[in-house]
Amino acid sequence: MADQLREHRESTQAAREAMFRSEAQRAWIDLQEAVRSTAEGKRYKGELFLWRVLPAHPKSLVLKNVALSFVEREWDSRTFTLLLGGIPGLHALWATTSPDPEFVDIQYEGRDHWRIGGSTEVLQTSGENSAAEHICRALVTYFDDFQSSRCQPII
Repeated sequence: MADQLREHRESTQAAREAMFRSEAQRAWIDLQEAVRSTAEGKRYKGELFLWRVLPAHPKSLVLKNVALSFVEREWDSRTFTLLLGGIPGLHALWATTSPDPEFVDIQYEGRDHWRIGGSTEVLQTSGENSAAEHICRALVTYFDDFQSSRCQPII
């Protein structure tokens, strides 16, 4: 009887985890779409945000010569990674240039809520002061840092 109860609990827990994994994957796709629609058609310092989808590369939001890429993870069903760095497929630029690429973890908290990096703030996917807006601002900040690093003399 105790073994049956344990097996039932384990199978129930496994089913919950599978459901959450599926929900998190759908939410990750929704977040990507929210970022795309937040930035679509907008410019920053004269540069147009571009959404880039290529086979064998992660979806990316591009701003001139930098990109924010949505990286998939296999080992954690609720944590995903944003990569701020080079445009996927154009890696030569990054061999000798700073700033270094940045990886930012983003955690799915359930029901349209996200936690970015080490923040304690939980954000909704889209809307005012949303995860999508924070992600777009992170790309803008990285863009500014990258552009200023390209203007400084190399010593």
